[in-house]
Amino acid sequence: MQVDQSKGQKQVVEYIKLALEGLGLGDQFYSPQALEESAARIAKVWIEMTEGIRQSVPELKWFRTGFNGFLIKGPVESYFLCPHHLLPVSMSVLVGIVPKGYTLGISKITRTVLWACKRLAIQEDILKLIADTLWNVQEIYKPIGLVVGGVADHFCEKIRGVRHKSPTAVIEIRGLVKKEFLLLFDKRLKKGR
Repeated sequence: MQVDQSKGQKQVVEYIKLALEGLGLGDQFYSPQALEESAARIAKVWIEMTEGIRQSVPELKWFRTGFNGFLIKGPVESYFLCPHHLLPVSMSVLVGIVPKGYTLGISKITRTVLWACKRLAIQEDILKLIADTLWNVQEIYKPIGLVVGGVADHFCEKIRGVRHKSPTAVIEIRGLVKKEFLLLFDKRLKKGR
């Protein structure tokens, strides 16, 4: 589903203009044209940062392999919007895969992470979506194990409320992953931040 640029974006712009006016940022501080331009820029950002919900899941590409170690992709830098305050969350995502005869194309991992982050969601749900997307595949491609982790800075925590930077780590695990792989993943997750 695509946002109708002629209707959807105009509607979002109008609501944002009303919100800005409600904050007292009307004509006395900004010209009507400047207010319209600000509202249009905000609408464009919100539409871009939520486009994942209007896009199909990225197509995954698998390659045959005899590799039976642990592949770690990332950190993939990503951003999403907190559904409670519409403030940005900056997250570094790592994906670890123990393949079983097939390995996933590494660019597809990045595309899946970026797609999953383009929405209003909490960190836990985004990492679960990434893990489910990479795990719920045809049995022939299913890896032995999968680990998806993300360390995030939540601006709703940094600039309001407690006003403190305190990164939050979340990890999703599927299948079987050796303890030494998990330790390596944890070390890499901490280093990537």
